[in-house]
Amino acid sequence: MIAKGDWSYAANKMLDINPFRNGPTWCFDRFGRSTAWLPDGRVVLIAGEHEDSYDPDFCIYNDVVVIQP
Repeated sequence: MIAKGDWSYAANKMLDINPFRNGPTWCFDRFGRSTAWLPDGRVVLIAGEHEDSYDPDFCIYNDVVVIQP
């Protein structure tokens, strides 16, 4: 999901997942994510949320992703 840049709706369609039945699908498409660029070229991405609470894929994340240059 990170490398391809897809959002949860695309993954649900591809894998035939029903988020109303199975719960939210992990997604890297986020609002309010914290981004830090480190001097060595790495980028640190922290948390954020996907969609609004009315969406079945709504989720508030607390993960950390480090992208290497």
